[in-house]
Amino acid sequence: MIDVADYEDWEIRLMKYRINGFPEKAKRDEDKFIRLEAYRSLGFTKEAKKDRNNLIRFEAYQKLGFTEKAKKDEDKFIRLEAYRSLGFTEEAKRDEDSDIRKEAELYFAIKNGEIK
Repeated sequence: MIDVADYEDWEIRLMKYRINGFPEKAKRDEDKFIRLEAYRSLGFTKEAKKDRNNLIRFEAYQKLGFTEKAKKDEDKFIRLEAYRSLGFTEEAKRDEDSDIRKEAELYFAIKNGEIK
C-alpha cells in the first residue's frame, strides 16, 4: 500500500485523469500540467491561447495557427514564432526582445537585397 502523503494533490488528480479520462473541466484546473495534458488529450481551443501559462499558449498557437494577436503576447517565444509564421513587420524591429529585433533586421536586409 502506498502512502498518499508522498504525493502532491495535483499528482493524484493528474493520475486519476490519466486513468479515467480528462473531463472538459480539467482544462480549467489550477495546475498548469493538468491543463496542458487536458488540452493535449481533448484538443486545443481558442481559450487555450488565453491561458496564463506560456507553454499552453505556445502549443495552442502551434496547433490552431498563429494570429496577429500572438505578435503582442507577453512571451517572447510566442511573439517570435508569430513573426516567423505571419511575416516580420517594422514593428518587429522595435520589439522589446533583442532576438526578435535581430531576426527582423536580418529578414529585412535579405528581403531588401542588402544581403545576397
